[in-house]
Amino acid sequence: MKPIGDEELRFLDPWTLLLPLEGRPVIAVAGEGGKTALLHRLHRYYRERGASVLWTQTVEHPAPEGVPEARVDEPFPRLRERLSSEGSLFVAGAAAAAEGRGGLDAAGIEELRRRLAPDVVLVECQAPFDAAAKELSMPPVHWPEPVHLVFLVTGLHRVGHLKSGVVEEGDGAADDAPARVHTSDLIEILAGEGGLLRQVPSGVPVLPFLAGLAAYRDMDGMFEIVDRLWSAEGLKVVLMGELVGPARIDEAEKAAASALPQGAPHLAGERIYAMYPARLDEEGG
Repeated sequence: MKPIGDEELRFLDPWTLLLPLEGRPVIAVAGEGGKTALLHRLHRYYRERGASVLWTQTVEHPAPEGVPEARVDEPFPRLRERLSSEGSLFVAGAAAAAEGRGGLDAAGIEELRRRLAPDVVLVECQAPFDAAAKELSMPPVHWPEPVHLVFLVTGLHRVGHLKSGVVEEGDGAADDAPARVHTSDLIEILAGEGGLLRQVPSGVPVLPFLAGLAAYRDMDGMFEIVDRLWSAEGLKVVLMGELVGPARIDEAEKAAASALPQGAPHLAGERIYAMYPARLDEEGG
């Protein structure tokens, strides 16, 4: 396996072994560049196993496509009936901006969980933001409570793109080329001083998800991100894969084939990879 720093990486196959199936878990997703796509993937996983799913949000965001939608002010017996008959239900705040729905606070989500008793709750808990902005400003994360598992998403496809905003003298390289997004920007989003890792509630398991693999060409940079994440206390597994839609599947297949070890059974099937340091096997972690 390819070493990362002083580590050797291994793969957990399938990555969905990381997803809880018992205990009515609340799974929160924050970050940028693939949150909604990941939520759709989680929704599909649980529905394929016959689990009922409540999808909600703590921030303003459009309703997800293909998921039955209910108004938050519908009577609880009606919501329970719909969840039971349809298997999943999107419930959020009142209509907000064009095609958007408002968020619910932690108490509102917990009341829904308690009274509807879904098998799993999926929560989008950070408003969209632009990782390619000239001056990055991340909106706050509004966590549900309780929360049992957190995904932190960042879009690898941002790397190499122009940063938005007016290019000023001295903004780029020595020749004043326009500033571009670098892998170091993504590291800052995830693990920087004000990054997402520092905002996760204490004691909650975290799974970073590096999305947009097909469009990413800096493999050394990817391993740099993973190495930085593994240095975080309590963080054991990093996920990476393609979460930008079916139109990119062929591109994702080619990128994965060229970027990752060849001829291994864990590379068959879905192009989402769960990587962890080999020392965990030795430690029984």
